[in-house]
Amino acid sequence: MLAQAPLDFLPQRLLPWLPQLMRPVLPLLLRLQAGLVGVEADHLERLVAAIGRFQRGEARLLVAFRHPQTSDPFCYSALLWDLLPRSARAQGQPLRTFVHSHFLYDRGIPLWAGSTVAWLFTRLGVARSSGASSISRACGPLGS
Repeated sequence: MLAQAPLDFLPQRLLPWLPQLMRPVLPLLLRLQAGLVGVEADHLERLVAAIGRFQRGEARLLVAFRHPQTSDPFCYSALLWDLLPRSARAQGQPLRTFVHSHFLYDRGIPLWAGSTVAWLFTRLGVARSSGASSISRACGPLGS
């Protein structure tokens, strides 16, 4: 079996307005693409506090999780773009800026998902990994 040439690197080209544009259509995407009617999260006060410290420059922040299902990116987006800001406002700690993340995914995903996904991922600030990065249920509990 002959080895294939390495895949080209897909650099991030974040368009800061694109996550803002995607936010209102996220509930529709959750239903149509992921078959979900909503996303819930527990212990959001912990994440609000951590994001607040990060935004004030008091701490660094890495959110790591495994990714066993194709609905996880939608859940993670709902967490960052809807649940987190709403929880922060309810706690009287509104966040300074629109929250986005650099989401790692396996480079093979654009091969089977297509060029539209490749374009969208790079412009949403999604980073491709060089190998197999795993990511897990972002819409479940956020810690113990």
